[in-house]
Amino acid sequence: AMRICHGLAGQVLEVDDQELEWRFPVDVVRLHVRNRWDVEADDLILLASGGDVLGPNIRSEVFGRCRDVFVFFRSSLDPKAAPVPSHLVVEPQGHDAKAAEQVSADSINDPLQPSGALGAADPAFSAFRGNIAEARRQLAESRPLVSLASSAEARQKVQRLAGQAVLDNLASQRATCTRSMSLFLQKYDRVQEQFDHNLSKVEASLAALTNVALHPALRA
Repeated sequence: AMRICHGLAGQVLEVDDQELEWRFPVDVVRLHVRNRWDVEADDLILLASGGDVLGPNIRSEVFGRCRDVFVFFRSSLDPKAAPVPSHLVVEPQGHDAKAAEQVSADSINDPLQPSGALGAADPAFSAFRGNIAEARRQLAESRPLVSLASSAEARQKVQRLAGQAVLDNLASQRATCTRSMSLFLQKYDRVQEQFDHNLSKVEASLAALTNVALHPALRA
């Protein structure tokens, strides 16, 4: 499926292939961007993976299905614009509470926990159970941070892909500009050669004019 990626924040929206059946990819991207980030079409710069610009007349068959579209906002790229940070949020406390309940339930159903007087009287088993409970509690507390790190890594990967798309686009524009300049220089050389050829005939033409006799009417 096609992915719509926020080039600066690294956020990703996945698009179902069915949406591309009867609509241009650029229209699908504009619709999702407006719904997700509340940005109008005039403020968008759309680059596909590989650095191609996603234009209004590119069909799905030409563009392809499994490609990324990186979205940049002109207003955000303005040097005078204030940066808007995209914060990474740790999962809510409800997840921690649920994890703590799971830890408590695991402690109750722990097959290593002895029953009866042996479990209550033996300090070794008591310390062992305490260590296991503490390890489970710390694991439950670390899960949101692990999820946060995974989310940050995924965003960074998208940002790197967006940066590569920009570099590919700049390389393509540089190649186009180089080719245009080369053609311009070739045309300039041909024009200059023709000019030099015509200029070389001027002195001979002037010398020929000096030998031309004037009409008697012009001599008076």
